[in-house]
Amino acid sequence: MRMRASWVVLAIAAATAGCHKSSESEAQEAVKASAAAAAKSEHAQRELERNAGEAAEALDESREATEKAAREHADVAEAVAREQAKMRALLTKELGWIDKRIGEMARDAASAPAGKVKDEKQRDVDAAKAWRDRLQADLDAVSNPAPGTDWTQLKTRIERDLDENRPPSVPRSYEKQYGI
Repeated sequence: MRMRASWVVLAIAAATAGCHKSSESEAQEAVKASAAAAAKSEHAQRELERNAGEAAEALDESREATEKAAREHADVAEAVAREQAKMRALLTKELGWIDKRIGEMARDAASAPAGKVKDEKQRDVDAAKAWRDRLQADLDAVSNPAPGTDWTQLKTRIERDLDENRPPSVPRSYEKQYGI
């Protein structure tokens, strides 16, 4: 039993020695862990700096994009103002032309003999006056646009009024009046 007890003591000693690490091995592991922590800290710092650099770069790009967008909006406002001035000039010219043309057409209608020809000439005068009223409304809309007015839609409407909705009896101001 003595022998058996010594084996048990040896087994317990071996088991105890295997479970507990020596201070040297613990120190070595601590040095390794500290080195790994320092390396990971350095890596984290580099990543933070790199990401901070990327963040600063992204912020600069964002600032530049915002400035470019502001310049583009200013360019749009300038182009709209230029187109509005051009459209005002064109509408004013057309209104002057139509007023002159309506006067001529009204004289022709008044001097025409009663009947079908006079009625047709009077219908042409009425169509020209209605068209003139649309052009005047367009000029007013360009000169004093209502809040929220979309310039593109207004411009399209004016161009349609000037071209497609023009009465056949009223040629463009720059066209020759053949047979009218």
